[in-house]
Amino acid sequence: MNRFGVLNLIVAIGLVATSVTDAIDCNSRPDFKNARECCPHEDFSGNEVIAKCKDYLNADDNSPPGGHGPGHKKMHFNTCYNECIMNETGLVDFETMKVDEAKTKTFLTDLLKEKPDFVQVVTDAILKCADHVKEMREKHANDPKPTLPPGGCKPCAAMFMHCVKKETTINCPTSAWKNDETCNNLREFMMVCKPPNHRGPPQ
Repeated sequence: MNRFGVLNLIVAIGLVATSVTDAIDCNSRPDFKNARECCPHEDFSGNEVIAKCKDYLNADDNSPPGGHGPGHKKMHFNTCYNECIMNETGLVDFETMKVDEAKTKTFLTDLLKEKPDFVQVVTDAILKCADHVKEMREKHANDPKPTLPPGGCKPCAAMFMHCVKKETTINCPTSAWKNDETCNNLREFMMVCKPPNHRGPPQ
């Protein structure tokens, strides 16, 4: 192919990519509850770890002392739950966000033995999201830190877990992906649209 042919090909690819991006309305958020139906898989933490951390989801009707209004209680307990999951699995060093790759591979191979196509997908998601959280920490290192509610649970755990779920859905194996309009639109939204700003820098 001559240089003019290559140039035309690059322009064509750019036009297609632009048309796909323009077709996605990032102000119209899809129902993210569909993600589990679009890409059915086991939670990468496993039932045993979830059982150890479930008490963090059993909040009463009162916000924790020092709460900051409606919705703060739910955010606080979700953050503590995700921090518990990270600590119990021991796949990621919470302070450095360094992934124990050998342990991760062994853990996921056993956990996902019924769905082996997911092992590499989730492994890649964990590595990518650990790097993402680390980069965000470094980027916001000098930003004022928000006051954490009692319990000291840090929001970067929730950021990491949500990132892993997002990346797993985006890169869901063909063998598991529900190939319909709703699911394809959901995946395109995840790929194209930026997530809403979180509350303060990750910690």
